[in-house]
Amino acid sequence: MAAFLQLSLEDFRNRYLVASPLGMQVATVNGVCVFLEGQRCQIHPVKPRICREWPFLPALLAHADEFEGAKGACPGIDPQASHQDFIRAFEKIS
Repeated sequence: MAAFLQLSLEDFRNRYLVASPLGMQVATVNGVCVFLEGQRCQIHPVKPRICREWPFLPALLAHADEFEGAKGACPGIDPQASHQDFIRAFEKIS
């Protein structure tokens, strides 16, 4: 990501990463990724794996309770969808 943004690793870390209990992660502003502008990812060609997989994360596919929790956090998930609907949607794109 640093190379894509033409930044040194140090500058990239200082501008865009924050420490978390699980290690360094991309910063957010008001709960939104710093690289999201409007509805577009500004680093789309090099975005992290978790972003490429979202919302079809392994935990959400494997556990209905995790999926239910994600419904409120992701506007892209239909709040009326069942876990089985979610799995079928994933299977269509896989």
